[in-house]
Amino acid sequence: MDKIKCGLKLWSSNEELFDQAKELFKKKEIDFIEVYVVPGSTNRVIAKLKGSNIPMVIHATHSSHNFNPGSKDKFEYNLKLFVEIKKVASELNFPKIIIHPEQGDIQQSLACFDKLDYPNILVENMPKKGLQGEELIGYTPQEIKLFLDKGYGFCFDIGHAIKAAYSLKKDLKQFIKEFFKLKP
Repeated sequence: MDKIKCGLKLWSSNEELFDQAKELFKKKEIDFIEVYVVPGSTNRVIAKLKGSNIPMVIHATHSSHNFNPGSKDKFEYNLKLFVEIKKVASELNFPKIIIHPEQGDIQQSLACFDKLDYPNILVENMPKKGLQGEELIGYTPQEIKLFLDKGYGFCFDIGHAIKAAYSLKKDLKQFIKEFFKLKP
């Protein structure tokens, strides 16, 4: 496995922190920035980060902003919102987009990923339970493998894995090793 890289996650609405993030990168304290796209902030974040030499990855909006690939009821909303997310990735020339499979039906989530029609999606593993106690999708290596089998990449979130392991009463080290077999 390659060296694990250290990234700093910022929301696109955290504009006041981007200059500090650039300094952390210059000091080699971080390897990249992960930018979570808040709906409505697209043009501002593009203006602030365009031309930056910092490696970045885009994180799609998630349930905090009602994006849920696992919900059939949100299908059209998801597609509309993803247009804004793709614009940020395209304008900043950072092609990879991390997406949560979220909650609901895993087959619906897989179908939604396909309809997003984007070649560089990285599915992120999830904890078993969300903040309101809802069961999430993609908390086991077996579920993540369903996305990988369709050609998507994998972004490993160790915090999510720890939470899932404890919820499932699994041996933490073994559980993480199972995720590492998927080559995040």
